[in-house]
Amino acid sequence: MSVVLFVQQTCPISLQEIASGTEDAFRILFNLSRKPIVTTIFDAADRQGDPSMPKVGRGSRRVLCSLDGYPEQVAASPIVVPHGTLGERGDWSFADRDLISIRWQMYKSPLCYALQAAIAIAIAQRMNSMIEDGAGFFSISNESTSTEFADALRLPWAQMDIRSAAEEFLKRRPGLLSSPDPARPLQ
Repeated sequence: MSVVLFVQQTCPISLQEIASGTEDAFRILFNLSRKPIVTTIFDAADRQGDPSMPKVGRGSRRVLCSLDGYPEQVAASPIVVPHGTLGERGDWSFADRDLISIRWQMYKSPLCYALQAAIAIAIAQRMNSMIEDGAGFFSISNESTSTEFADALRLPWAQMDIRSAAEEFLKRRPGLLSSPDPARPLQ
């Protein structure tokens, strides 16, 4: 199952803002005594994005995010989707909506899902935007503020090892209650 989170993008965001926000979110989610180091780079293989854009936004390349010392990668990709609104007379109007799509890129594991959640929290906080979890994988509600999302996923006790904390994180997520088959192993 491929899990995708979306955050509405209200302004361009730098790689450093994504990295530092993700480090803070990881420390909070896992109750860590120190922040892990997060690396963010533009994906050189993304041929659709403009390599000259210094920030993530409409038309930029996707960003690959990882924790130093771990092979898992998560991609944060700017996308544009039409958004329809029903008018008073029953007519539809459409406008483009800028989103950042956050999905696993390499080595799907509990740590990858935790990194995905931390990146969504970091970007949503910076954008003052909602996190959309349409599949209900992480949360019971389809839309959450970054604070609601983090509070629902936060581990209640201090953690020392990131990998074992990620496994506990995945077991305790509220979305597990709404998953069709919570016992099914990761694919």
